[in-house]
Amino acid sequence: MTKPAPYPPTATQEIEAIDTFRSLIDHDHVILDIRQLDKVPNIDGDVDIIDTERRPIGKLEVQVKKLPDDCGSDPKLQIPFSLFGYAATATNNPVLLVGVDIDQEKAYWFHVPTDANQRRGQETITVKFPLTQLIDGKDTRYITQWLGIVQDYQRKLREHDLIKEALAKLSKRANPALGITSSDFREMHEFLDEINSLLDGPFSLVKRRFYPGAWKVGLAYEDYAASSIGYTLYPILSYENDVQIKQVDQSLKQELVSLHGFTQHFKENPIKFRARGYAIELIEKSITQILAHRLLEHTGSEALAREYIFAFIDRFTDQMGLEERESYSLAEIENGFYRHFPFWIDEAIKFLVRVERNRIKKPADCYYGRSYIDPAMLRSQIMPKEMSELRQSVINRVKGNGPVPIIRVGSEDFPFLLFVDFHSFLVSAGVTEIHRLYAPPDDSHAPKGGFWWQFFSPEDLEKNLKSLFDNLPAAYSTMVEQNFPQIKDHLAPFYGANKVIAVLVTNDQDSSHKGIRFYYLKSQDESDVHIDFRKQSECKGFLDKLQTKLGGSIELDGKTYELIASSSAVLTIIWVDFPILTFVYRELERTLRGYFRENLSVPNQ
Repeated sequence: MTKPAPYPPTATQEIEAIDTFRSLIDHDHVILDIRQLDKVPNIDGDVDIIDTERRPIGKLEVQVKKLPDDCGSDPKLQIPFSLFGYAATATNNPVLLVGVDIDQEKAYWFHVPTDANQRRGQETITVKFPLTQLIDGKDTRYITQWLGIVQDYQRKLREHDLIKEALAKLSKRANPALGITSSDFREMHEFLDEINSLLDGPFSLVKRRFYPGAWKVGLAYEDYAASSIGYTLYPILSYENDVQIKQVDQSLKQELVSLHGFTQHFKENPIKFRARGYAIELIEKSITQILAHRLLEHTGSEALAREYIFAFIDRFTDQMGLEERESYSLAEIENGFYRHFPFWIDEAIKFLVRVERNRIKKPADCYYGRSYIDPAMLRSQIMPKEMSELRQSVINRVKGNGPVPIIRVGSEDFPFLLFVDFHSFLVSAGVTEIHRLYAPPDDSHAPKGGFWWQFFSPEDLEKNLKSLFDNLPAAYSTMVEQNFPQIKDHLAPFYGANKVIAVLVTNDQDSSHKGIRFYYLKSQDESDVHIDFRKQSECKGFLDKLQTKLGGSIELDGKTYELIASSSAVLTIIWVDFPILTFVYRELERTLRGYFRENLSVPNQ
């Protein structure tokens, strides 16, 4: 008699891992649909996040694996690279890998990225789980983090759906232009070769932001003449066999205009006469958009993390149940963000509905047409006396240790996912307490109003500027390394200077007017960049000397420097929410413009 096929040797471990994972999940806010001993590759099941009324508000897919018995404080797994391929090409949901430590009754999670690079012949990859991404049956911050990931995916999915619909129309109705012979195609191929080379090389960030999951981009054109062109670029996915050049008719063009956009030139055809140069122009335009909307990757700098988190707390102090202080432990920040904040929002919504403030009659009215609730909008409608009552209600709920409400929240000025990223970065770096980088403004210094800098004492203003300039070079270097590693040597800040003298300048006729003046010095004996902050009153003789030395050499601290440039600005940088981040973006705008001009400029073709 034929015996039935045995279960695989890892079956018991898989069942134990899934059962442990189930026991750790907060079932008031998460619904699991996980299949044990399932034969479907890559994925074990689904995770649905639900709100307080048990309505689904976000879906993720999950693969659950048992961690090695001796993983200790270094949880990691070696998994097939196919899981990354699945996340990138086979689903529109975020994918999580969960590693379960059965003996310690805890689990760790990892968000599988969609843009991982696979080396030729690579079949497996080692995933190291961040210790901060913990599921232990007590801490529920993972739910907020998962919801943030889902919301980011949903935003991208709305954009992807338009692209997907546009691609479907292109596939069905476009002429692939096969077998046609024309010199036009040589020009198009030259254009596509250049733009794909830039997307695969120094500006892969553009591909990740505008064409996620794409292998190459292709060109679909409706009109191609000596003095005109109408076209759109479309992503060619790595798992599809598609052509790079397609022709569309007028009716399809009109549909693509509303779905994906369509570029039209009526006085020239830039692809025909300057294919390579035009490709570079498009990449530069995309970089400009990324910088304008602050879409770079930011984590990696402790100073940037401290700056952002303190600005976030200052904006949402009431909502997080904190008081303005010089320092916070990461534990109290975590409690304020993941516990107090959700309870506050829930209580604020209930209060505004109960009193029908500004015609708010139901929770949905608090969204104001957005897909999320802005906590600042709630706070602006609650009076000081009402705030104290609301605060006590929130404290009581936090002490009650009840389930944390799951509510879609967001802010245009302070993205919540960026807060989560910065907080996770600090925890993973072993930081337990952070100190304020800048002294906050104080109205008592300017009771009748005035210029921005007049809201700081002279000592605080100098402290803030020194903190900004001490941390700026390292933060800039980190951002360049993260976003433009292939061209980092071409993006030297401050005009290539390795010493910058930043001088706080006071107007001789009116001491209330202040500015900042920069002197950029270069030495052949130094490579690192340093910024020295000084007050005008401390170095007037030295400044007089600098004024006459532009292009010449000067002795400073026993070294010889060349003064290569100088600049001046009104003192506004210290008033913005994120001075270091703002300065980094401004400097990147300048250095990237210089890179395109000096390294990618193409003579008239």
